Amino acid sequence: MPATSGLERVPVRGLDAAEIRPGTRFSTYSGLYLETPALAFRPADPATPNVTIDDEQRRRFVDALDAALRQELAGLRELPPASAAGPGILALTVTVEDIAVSVAPETVSRGGWGSLLLHAVGEATLVLELRDSASGELLARGIDARAVKGTAMSRDGGMVTRWEGVQELCSHWAVATRDRLRNLVKGT
Repeated sequence: MPATSGLERVPVRGLDAAEIRPGTRFSTYSGLYLETPALAFRPADPATPNVTIDDEQRRRFVDALDAALRQELAGLRELPPASAAGPGILALTVTVEDIAVSVAPETVSRGGWGSLLLHAVGEATLVLELRDSASGELLARGIDARAVKGTAMSRDGGMVTRWEGVQELCSHWAVATRDRLRNLVKGT
């Protein structure tokens, strides 16, 4: 990851890459405001049936990740949850990038989550960004490609095809976010 303007690369345990704005003191912040998380799906593979996640499925997926993140981050003593952005509050944006979706041939006729296979491929990445919520200034970014690899999306060689599996996956990502966030904040 090339350094983002104004940020410097720093080693942070559990992150493949981390950058922090020089002089940033996270201890001066009194809370953490969680922005709506984002999911970025990989373009469909032309060799597989054309699959998209409809708006309702995407909303449910984002809502499940948001709920899991709120539950995991509620216990952070270092940065208690804030209900709104404002002075002295950090804003956290969580993005999971490069999620692949395909269809199992035997389930093409079924609707809902039963027809989708979600793959946590090696390139899938968890991205955390911390901003000063009052100014919007980017203070830190952490990237972890390992947080999503080989997780609940794959179980005993099979892929998640039920909504419960999506919720389990979101819980895993939330735990990874909490742990990586603690390390990122402690790193300064």
